[in-house]
Amino acid sequence: PDSAWFTNRLGASNGSLEELLRGACTREEMIDVASAKPGDWLIDQGKPNGASPGFRIRIGKRKYMLKADVKEQPERPSAASAIGAAIYHAVGYYTSCEQVVYFDPSLLRLKPGLTATDNSGVTKPFDKAALRWVLDQAPWRGPLVRLQASAWLPGYLLGPFKYEGTRSDDPNDVIAHEDRRDLRGARLV
Repeated sequence: PDSAWFTNRLGASNGSLEELLRGACTREEMIDVASAKPGDWLIDQGKPNGASPGFRIRIGKRKYMLKADVKEQPERPSAASAIGAAIYHAVGYYTSCEQVVYFDPSLLRLKPGLTATDNSGVTKPFDKAALRWVLDQAPWRGPLVRLQASAWLPGYLLGPFKYEGTRSDDPNDVIAHEDRRDLRGARLV
């Protein structure tokens, strides 16, 4: 049955190949690299933490977190994320829009005065040197850099998800997460 975490997509319809490949991305969320002009993508935030370096961009009214693969595993984490999100979406889970994009770095424009705080709590400027470092981590195909783009979700962050228990700050979270059928089903996927 449908729930707050799951909708029965696979059982209700098969979807077209294009829909399956697009995953949770709407046509409007798909990044159109071909029509972008130099400076169109505003970097408005450095990526504050996590295993992969990156930054957030604004394209029109939409926001995306762009992340680079680490040199030791080029293309592996970003491909796994995009493919995994598409599979989870196809079977019915709500996922973010994940895509891999190749683009000319001239499309990027830095907002002045940006900073980013790393995993150890140190805040540093996110400037041209920091951007160059992120891009140097990523795989390149000729003049194009390859990054993973995660569409920015609306709302605000509630904190990390827990696979056991319930959230003490959410009165609607009444079923222990380890007992939720949607999480038990996700183990199969």
